[in-house]
Amino acid sequence: MGFDSTLDDLRSSGSPKWSDPKRPLQLWRAEMDFGTAPQIQQAVKEIIDGPGVGYLDPEQLDALREATAGFVARFGLDISPSQVSLAPDVVTIGKLLVTRLARPHERILMLTPGYKGFRHVIPLTGREVVEVPFADVDGRTTFDLAAIERELDAGVAVLILVNPANPTGRVYTREELTALDAVLSRYPATRVIADEIHAPFVMDGEHIPYATISSNAARQSITTTSASKGWNLAGYKAAQVIFTNPADLDTLAPVFAEDELALSTLGVVAQTVAYNECWHWQREALATIRANRDELSRRVATWPGVKLTPMEATYIAWLDFSGAYDAGRIPADVGAATHLEKFGVALTPGEEQGPGLERFARMMIAEPPAVFAEALERIESALGLK
Repeated sequence: MGFDSTLDDLRSSGSPKWSDPKRPLQLWRAEMDFGTAPQIQQAVKEIIDGPGVGYLDPEQLDALREATAGFVARFGLDISPSQVSLAPDVVTIGKLLVTRLARPHERILMLTPGYKGFRHVIPLTGREVVEVPFADVDGRTTFDLAAIERELDAGVAVLILVNPANPTGRVYTREELTALDAVLSRYPATRVIADEIHAPFVMDGEHIPYATISSNAARQSITTTSASKGWNLAGYKAAQVIFTNPADLDTLAPVFAEDELALSTLGVVAQTVAYNECWHWQREALATIRANRDELSRRVATWPGVKLTPMEATYIAWLDFSGAYDAGRIPADVGAATHLEKFGVALTPGEEQGPGLERFARMMIAEPPAVFAEALERIESALGLK
């Protein structure tokens, strides 16, 4: 698989995601369809061709910690490898942190539309999810600081910050993050989980790690990341959690240390190679995503009643079909994603990202151009434009 793969290539790959030609195009999964970097493939092959896929060696864990420190340093977050702990994925990290930072029935604040993984797993911990919608300022989503502060006044144990944002693709400016930090600094008991897994996908602006905003932000926050998105390694379970509050190294890091040797050997090696050796491949992936983003923007401008939230980062498009309903192009009694699936393209239903979002859908655009073009044709058919 590569950046110029065709739909037939994907169909013949043996992947369950693509093998059934009757199945809609699966553009709801947060993954790329470019394969992955040759260096990663070679590193994994060498292990498989060796004596066996053995248990992890502590040196391999240390190598990933060092690679992670180098990775986040690219964005201005200077840490020691000793500040990095490991876990299978960021949702697992979020779940573990929530159960340690909040007592049962305490409130966890999420900003919506928000990442569905956290929205689904946090209620399972017995904590209460409180959702604050983003504000819309001149067509860009941003923090509704007044609404956030009202919830903080009522008591919030943890705020979940996805930066860059999923699904809106926002890259928060330093001014926005500083303003959020100023509000949170008045509630020192509240902690922040900053999910920064999409940092490699910034197209407009720059990724600013929340922990770099101030000494208070570093104290109040815990950062999660992984190479799983940036290098298409979703099945290689070896995400990272970064502690910038020294006290957390004593109280929270041991929680993760207990299970580190249960991580995937292949995942630890693959993510280490990704961070250290595979930036050229990642930039190629980003260039393809940027081209798809630009083509999507051009096409959406011709779709009556449909809006694309400006994509500054990620490979996730957030589409608003509200006007298409008003124009009679989508039946009023079905969600947007349900309607589109009937025409052969499967997107994430908007309501999974927050309440009242049935007329929205989340779409992955990290596809080879030929496959992406087919998806756009099917959406246009669903809108009665073909």
